[in-house]
Amino acid sequence: MTDENENRPMDPIGCGLGPSDGQQEETPVTGDATAEAIADIGRRLSDISEAQREMMQDMSSRMTSREQMKTILAAVERRDAEVADKAFLRTMEQVATMREDFQKLCAGVRKKLDVLSAEEVLSSFEAYRVDLENILCDGGVYIGPFPYEKINTVHQRIVGIVPTGDPELNGTVAERESDGYKLGNRVLLKEKVSIYKLAESLRIETASETPSDDNKTQEEQQ
Repeated sequence: MTDENENRPMDPIGCGLGPSDGQQEETPVTGDATAEAIADIGRRLSDISEAQREMMQDMSSRMTSREQMKTILAAVERRDAEVADKAFLRTMEQVATMREDFQKLCAGVRKKLDVLSAEEVLSSFEAYRVDLENILCDGGVYIGPFPYEKINTVHQRIVGIVPTGDPELNGTVAERESDGYKLGNRVLLKEKVSIYKLAESLRIETASETPSDDNKTQEEQQ
């Protein structure tokens, strides 16, 4: 009779680690299965790499767009700065030329004080007023009254008061004393104006405020 222990696999180290009764042994992995598993891992890694490349390309395109925008903005700023520098340089050249001409005019007037009339001297100075206006206009400066009938302290400066009895005129412009100067949105020099101010002594009585004849009679009887 054959001993059952002879059919069991031997435990090489005698620790009872061999398969127990009724337990099936694991199927050994063949070379084809290993190759297939490796190929599958390779395909998955390839898919992951492709996804990473697409993500990097998308990020690169976005970064390129931002860099292009920065480049465009920098170019615009440089252009604006160059235009402003050229306009400022042109203005300074015109002012320098005008100063030289004005000095020559003053020297010529001084030499001919005994023969020049006041009208001739005044005409010379008025010509320089026109030159100054042209210089400012070439630089983009607006010269003239500001479009405000009600006093606007951002654009106008009060230099005079005109009393009035009309409440509707209170705080409005009565007279424009000088032009205003503005460059873009910046006020260079406020327009000087005189404004109406309500004076109680000159107040115009409305129909509701005018006493009736009956009220006058009652007041006289009292």
